[in-house]
Amino acid sequence: KKIQQLAKSIAKQGLLQPVLVRKDTAEGKYLLVAGERRLRALRSLNARSIPALVLNEESEVGLLRAALIENIQRQDLSSLEEAVAYRDLIAHLSCSHSECAQQLGVERVTVTNSLRILTLPKLIQDDLAINILSKGHGLALLSLKTPDDMLLVRDRIIKEGLSVRATEKICRKYKKNNYGTEIKSKEEHNATLDRVAERARSALKTRVRLSGSTQKGKIEISYFSLAQLEKIITQLGC
Repeated sequence: KKIQQLAKSIAKQGLLQPVLVRKDTAEGKYLLVAGERRLRALRSLNARSIPALVLNEESEVGLLRAALIENIQRQDLSSLEEAVAYRDLIAHLSCSHSECAQQLGVERVTVTNSLRILTLPKLIQDDLAINILSKGHGLALLSLKTPDDMLLVRDRIIKEGLSVRATEKICRKYKKNNYGTEIKSKEEHNATLDRVAERARSALKTRVRLSGSTQKGKIEISYFSLAQLEKIITQLGC
């Protein structure tokens, strides 16, 4: 679908950016370095030629740099794809964040912040890959101490449709008041009460409900006949 849309745009306005190729001296042909989507779009229009820039650099490093930079400068990259592209460029060229930024004409902090999102939990990275969460959401979540806290806030972002600013506000509260710890403690307490209630239901063979906390609360035992009540009282040792 994306290639069809690109083809319609090219048919109307022409190809605004040539593809990158290099000469294969052994075969006497040209090898595509960057611009596969544009090439496919023109082929779908039955075009017999395409504007191209021929790279003079013969080294694999030079070709790789050209392809990676071309990829990073695409407009449809997700924030995760962008981060992976920065990482690959730095790794293959053995360059610093600053040098990578200079190659691309961006600020160093842009590269550094993008790379930081690769340290997020896998589930959150998956959200970034399909644009459920934005780069701003990811950076806000990185301010939290643990992956568990990040995932708790992530769930709330998606459930409530929170903006980046609202997410930053919540993250500040989490750090200040340890909300994440409180939530986890509450969940642990509830799980403990559920286990105890299940044991009571199994032993008494009736409905049992616990309310309160592990420190203080109430037990509600249901009965549905006089005989059942007498049996429960006997089991309780009364």
